[in-house]
Amino acid sequence: MQQIMMHQPEAYRAISKMYKKRGKLPAHRRKSLHSLVKYMDSYLKFGFIQCPDTDQLPQLQCVICATVLGNVAMKPSRLILHLNTKRSDLVNKPIAFFMHKRDALKIETKIISQVSTTENSLLTASYLISLWIAKCKKLYSIGEELIKPSLIATCNEV
Repeated sequence: MQQIMMHQPEAYRAISKMYKKRGKLPAHRRKSLHSLVKYMDSYLKFGFIQCPDTDQLPQLQCVICATVLGNVAMKPSRLILHLNTKRSDLVNKPIAFFMHKRDALKIETKIISQVSTTENSLLTASYLISLWIAKCKKLYSIGEELIKPSLIATCNEV
């Protein structure tokens, strides 16, 4: 008997055609349809809450280290693994402890968002000053040497 030797691409095409005729594709060729897992309140006992503003693609956030995990990791086994490897000292803590940490994390993020926001008018004024310096074809350092001190003096007088 003589074996027919096919090149690798031809062999793959033949196998692919065979699977297509049957209506099945091998596991490595199938498109993985990832279904989204919904957040459950019971995940708080592992130290995780749902990230704010992630309703379409829910993500988890650790209340201790603020690490954000993807939707794929939204399984109790993976949450327990994170808790055991990263925070082994907090394994036997009650849910009240994690509730307190959740509230503290929410307050921290609220304070950070309030402090870090800049008004649009200030940002526009800074942009306009930079634009004027560029139009005059002057060095950027003129803004630090001349314009910034004059604006500070003007604000102090007003």
